[in-house]
Amino acid sequence: MAKKSASRSNPAAEFGRALLARLAERRDSSADYPCRLIEVAQDVQADISNEDLLAFAGVAPLKTKVVPAFSDDMESLVVLKEDMERLAASETLLRSLLQKQCSPQVPHVPLPALKTLLNKPVQSAFFRHWTNRIREQQLPDFVGLVQVAAEKGRPKPELHDRQFPLPHVERSEHLLKTLQQLLESSDAKFISDRQLFDAASVAADDSVTQSALTTEPFLSQTKVLRISESSRWLTLLNLVDEVLISEPFFLSLLHEVCSADSPETRLSALRRMLVKDLQMPFAAHWMALGQSSESLPGTQLLKVSKSDLVLRDARFPRPEDVLSQKLRDCLTEAAAQNSAENPTYPVRWDELLRKTGVAESEPSLLNAARKKAPFADDASVVRIQQDSEWFVQTCDAESMLGSESFLGQLLHDGCTAESPEVRLSELKKQLPRPLQARFSDIWRTHAELRHTFAIADLSISGRNDVLFRDARFPRLEATLSKRLVDTLESMKAANDGSYPCTFRQLLQRAQPDAGVLVANSAVMVEPYRSRIVTAFPSSAESPIAFLEDAEQVAHSPLLLTAVLSSLLKPEDQAVTIAAIAGANGLHSLVAPHVTTAIENMITARQLPPGLSALQIRKKWHLFRTTDAIKAADAD
Repeated sequence: MAKKSASRSNPAAEFGRALLARLAERRDSSADYPCRLIEVAQDVQADISNEDLLAFAGVAPLKTKVVPAFSDDMESLVVLKEDMERLAASETLLRSLLQKQCSPQVPHVPLPALKTLLNKPVQSAFFRHWTNRIREQQLPDFVGLVQVAAEKGRPKPELHDRQFPLPHVERSEHLLKTLQQLLESSDAKFISDRQLFDAASVAADDSVTQSALTTEPFLSQTKVLRISESSRWLTLLNLVDEVLISEPFFLSLLHEVCSADSPETRLSALRRMLVKDLQMPFAAHWMALGQSSESLPGTQLLKVSKSDLVLRDARFPRPEDVLSQKLRDCLTEAAAQNSAENPTYPVRWDELLRKTGVAESEPSLLNAARKKAPFADDASVVRIQQDSEWFVQTCDAESMLGSESFLGQLLHDGCTAESPEVRLSELKKQLPRPLQARFSDIWRTHAELRHTFAIADLSISGRNDVLFRDARFPRLEATLSKRLVDTLESMKAANDGSYPCTFRQLLQRAQPDAGVLVANSAVMVEPYRSRIVTAFPSSAESPIAFLEDAEQVAHSPLLLTAVLSSLLKPEDQAVTIAAIAGANGLHSLVAPHVTTAIENMITARQLPPGLSALQIRKKWHLFRTTDAIKAADAD
C-alpha cells in the first residue's frame, strides 16, 4: 500500500501526463504546434524550474511519448511521438536550425549539417522531407538555395538564411524578376542577355552578375535558347515550348543569319543555332508546318524536301517577286479606278508594263514574274490577242464575261465603219478557251430575250449564233427610228394641233428623203417599236401617237376618217358607232376609247369635215355627207 501511494504522488509522472494532455490539446485545436518545451511546460506549471523540467523530460512518460528536436534544450520544439513527421516538416524547426548554424560569415549551410544538430530520431524524417522540398523548389520565404561548387561532380545545393544576403543570390533574384517583367510585357517571350543586363542596370562582365546566372533562383527557372559569340537568348523555363514554335523566335533566327548579300538559308542551319536539346523540337515543328502549308512566316519556301527546307528571307525578295507584286498592285488600282466614262479595266499587258516601268526587253524577268504570286494567283487573262493580253483580277473574271463594258471594248477593238458587225462565234475566239462557253451562253441568252444595250444591237443569227452591231455605227433604220421618235416628241410638246399625226406627216417632218424600205424597217426597231402606236395599222392615213396617249388618239378626227374609209361601201354607206369601235385591225389600246370619242364628237357637233351622223332607232349612224347628197340627187 505504501508503494502505490508513492506512485500516485510521483511529480514527474503527474507533470508528464499533464504535459502530454496539453500537447494533444494544442495539436487538436490547431494552436501553435510543434511548440517550445518551456512554453508548453509553463502552461502546465507556471513556476516550474529549469532543473525540474529537464529532469522530468528525461523520465517516463515524457521520455517515451514526446519527441524533442534537440536534447536537453528547454527551447527545443517538441511534439507527441506519433507526430514526429510533423516536427520534421516544421518551418519553425528549419528556421531555428539556420539560426544556430548561419551567420554573416557563414550565410549558407548544407542540409546534412543541419540534420546532425537534431535529436537522432528526427534526423531521417527531417532530411527526407527537406530534400524533397529542395527538389520541388518549395522552400519558405526566409530560406534560399545556393549551388556551391564541389571538388568533384555537380555543384551541391546549400540552404541560405536570407537574413544574411548573398550578393550573387540577390543579383540572381533581381535578374529573374527583371526577366519575368520584360517577358510579361513582350510578344516575343525571349530576350538577349544584353537586353536583360541593360534593363536590370547591371554590368555584363561583373563577377557577381556572372555568378548570379548560375545561382538559384535564376538558374532553375530560366533557359538558354541560343549561345553566340556576342550574346545568349534567354526565356523562362515554362515558356520554352511556346517560344520554339512562335513566329517572333523563328523570324529572329532567320534575320540573324540572312542579309541582302546572303538572303537564303536552310531550316537545318537555323536549327544548329540553338542549344542542342532544343534543336529537335524546333526543327520538327517548322519542318511539319513547311511541308503541310508550303509557307512559313516572313519567308519564301524555295524548296521542300523530306529532310530540309530551303528558305529565302522575305525582306530580300527576288526581282521577279517584286515585279509580280507591282503588277498585281497596278491591276488592283485599275479595277478601283474603272468607270463607264473612263474604262481602265480590263488592263492590257502593255499598259501594266508601262505602269510598272519595266521594259519589254526583259522577257525572262517578265515571264518569271507572271508565274509568281501574287500576280499569278490574283490575275486572269480574259482576252488573248496577237500583240497583247487583257487581264482582270481572278475574282472578277466570271462577272467580266457578262459585262457590257467588256463587250464594248471587244467591239471597239474589232469593229469599224466599214465592218460594223461581228458574230459571237468569232468574238469568243478572242477569249481563253475555258471562258468561251460561258461567254457564249451569256450573250446568246441576252439576244434570245431581246435585251437591249447601249453599246451594241444584238440579233439572233442562224441557230446558235448572235450578230453584234457596234452602236457607234448604227443601221440607217435605227437612226431613222430614233429621229422619228424625237420628232414626234417635239410635235407633241408644241401643242399646236399637229399631234397626233399620220406616219406620212411624221416622216415628212423627220426625214423627207428617207427611202420606203428604210422607213418601213425603222418602225420595226427601237425606239419606235416600243414607244409609238398606230391606231389603225391597215390604213396609211391612220393617226399615230405614243403608247401613253392611246385615249387621245381615239379622239383624233384622223382615226375616224381612216376607219370609215375601210368600212363604208357603195352598198353600205352608213355604219354604227359600234361597228366603228369593233372594226377589225383597230389597235387594242385604242379601241376601248373609240365609242366615247365619237359620241363626244357628235354631241359637240365636231365631226370631221365631210362626215355626218344620223340617229336611226336610237343608234347613231355615220356616213359621208357627199354620199347623202348624191342619193338625194338621184331621187
